[in-house]
Amino acid sequence: MCTVLSSKSKLAKPWHRANDTAERNEKARKAFEAVLTVTLRKPDSPEYRRFSDDVKARALREYNETIGGDEEVVPITMLQYLDATVH
Repeated sequence: MCTVLSSKSKLAKPWHRANDTAERNEKARKAFEAVLTVTLRKPDSPEYRRFSDDVKARALREYNETIGGDEEVVPITMLQYLDATVH
């Protein structure tokens, strides 16, 4: 199974469910100790910053959608597109 996690909170505690019991969350935490987590490194280049800002602005302007909230996040597919077109 592969799950894409994009927010900092999900990356920090991917096993945690706010609406679940402390006991079940603890069991899930222990289960995740055996899981290998692979994440996409977020670029820190000026190109990425411009691309990210452009994607967010266009999503809001054309689709009335907010991407990423307070976090500096764009969907993984957008990062793959940036990588394919810029590099």
